[in-house]
Amino acid sequence: MTMAGEADGPVQGGRMNEAECCMDPNSDQMNQAEGEEQEMGDARLQGPGQYANLPEKDLGTVAAGLVHYCKKSNPQGAVWLMEGDLGAGKTTFVACAAKALGIQDIVNSPTFNLHNYYSGSEGDLNHFDLYRLGNAAMMELEFAEIWESPGPRFTIHAIEWWNRLPVIYSRLSFYRINILRTDELHRSLSIIELNEKEVRP
Repeated sequence: MTMAGEADGPVQGGRMNEAECCMDPNSDQMNQAEGEEQEMGDARLQGPGQYANLPEKDLGTVAAGLVHYCKKSNPQGAVWLMEGDLGAGKTTFVACAAKALGIQDIVNSPTFNLHNYYSGSEGDLNHFDLYRLGNAAMMELEFAEIWESPGPRFTIHAIEWWNRLPVIYSRLSFYRINILRTDELHRSLSIIELNEKEVRP
């Protein structure tokens, strides 16, 4: 998978870099840069909690903030238990998290192949969709070992329709993420951090 380059760090001594010096302070380019900086600052404030009636476009800020929170809490990764009706925005939320991980690939729901893997500059993503699995297949799920044990890089394991499993285990922290479609343009989210090594629906 394509890996994104890391952004340059801040210039020491409070000096602007060359690109910033060339920007008109009233230009769209400068306003866009300031907007992106503000968005990143807002993202770093997000974490577990309740988010009521958010505009759908703000899912990215919450997702990016949760990635940052998880990385700060455990540099090995986290397991996201995605909940919500069809069309609620589970895959959209995961795609926003992928962007925060520096992943350049387009993230689609792995409905037919069950699992997609992506690598980015800030970490990896394992995206699972268990919607089509039958009860017998649930008991023989071989790739469960992917989320049960941490790997060498920070990795988000996002599992859609996880509640079709009788129980789920991991050494990583669980985050239960419920997305409710309040109307066509708004979503409400509940993000709960679970201090457990096994979770049942």
